[in-house]
Amino acid sequence: MLSDLNNIERTMNELDTRQFEASVKLLATSRRIYVWGVRTTSAVGDLLSIALTYLLGADRVMRLQPTLYHEQLLSAGPEDVVIVVSFPRYFRTSVAVAEFAKERKVPSIAITDSVLSPIAQKGSLVLCARSELLSFTESLAAPVSLANALVTAVALTRRDQSLASFRKLEKLWSKTRVYHSTERRPGSRLPLRA
Repeated sequence: MLSDLNNIERTMNELDTRQFEASVKLLATSRRIYVWGVRTTSAVGDLLSIALTYLLGADRVMRLQPTLYHEQLLSAGPEDVVIVVSFPRYFRTSVAVAEFAKERKVPSIAITDSVLSPIAQKGSLVLCARSELLSFTESLAAPVSLANALVTAVALTRRDQSLASFRKLEKLWSKTRVYHSTERRPGSRLPLRA
């Protein structure tokens, strides 16, 4: 857990704020957002696709599938964006997705560990997050934290629309009884409320 804390702190200190701000603007203004993250990084991809769907709508966010990404990106173009999440040992298909997006002239945001990673070389924008962990797998604490920061920043750029989206979702979730309890935890707030 101390390693996770260290990864988050180093990610915060080393984050290229210009790349981050450009990524937020791209996500907020793109026609469609395609999200790629598989194997261990699927957790980061799922978080991004679900949270961005809540904010922007299901018609704007698409989760890329390993066997269908060519077909899914066929109609994508310069007004869209692809988020590719990949960390060592860099799954070969993740690199192929980044290459295909580049061939199609689709801007991309690479979420990875280094500007020297294979997907960073293909990405329009690169957001680096530390993932070192002395274990059999990488740490995703910093990449998840970075993904949360991206989603929050996108929500804040379109504050009124984000609040409206969350109000609709809360109403739907209450009506369809999505959650066991309709009560929010004490002290919890609707996102983005002042």
